Amino acid sequence: AAPVGLRICRGWDFAASTKKSADWTAGVKIGIASDGRWYVLDVKRDRVLPDDRKSLLRSTAEQDGYGCPVRIPQDPGQAGIDQSQSETRLLAGFSVIAQKVSGDKATRADGFAAQVNAGNVSLVQGHWNKDFIEELRTFPLGKHDDQVDAAADAFNHLARGGVGAYI
Repeated sequence: AAPVGLRICRGWDFAASTKKSADWTAGVKIGIASDGRWYVLDVKRDRVLPDDRKSLLRSTAEQDGYGCPVRIPQDPGQAGIDQSQSETRLLAGFSVIAQKVSGDKATRADGFAAQVNAGNVSLVQGHWNKDFIEELRTFPLGKHDDQVDAAADAFNHLARGGVGAYI
């Protein structure tokens, strides 16, 4: 279990396929304690098409509560802008941060990886633990990086002074 008083954020990485080999839509909820320890509180991961992805995004935000900021990626170009605006409208009433994605994945994950490797990150026990650990273990050479991307985005948001709700 995580301690009370964490500052939290959920980051997302989006995909749009139901094929068994496809990337996942992943949402990782992270919190930081006043002592600087990090906690991975929850992971949502599914292979879904856009309409089901939107349902997952909305239902997860409702479960997390209105105070939990939702960090979504904004891919470059018109389609990325359109998608981030659509997802933001879907989450009316929630704090949504659409952030342009730039740079390589390994560099974006460096800060989170440093904390994991230093033993400063704990996982709340959940059915998702095994898959999450395996993806982190094989990154950046593994088959998938969706949970890593989502976790890194939430981590970077909080670590760099972004708004986070307290639970």
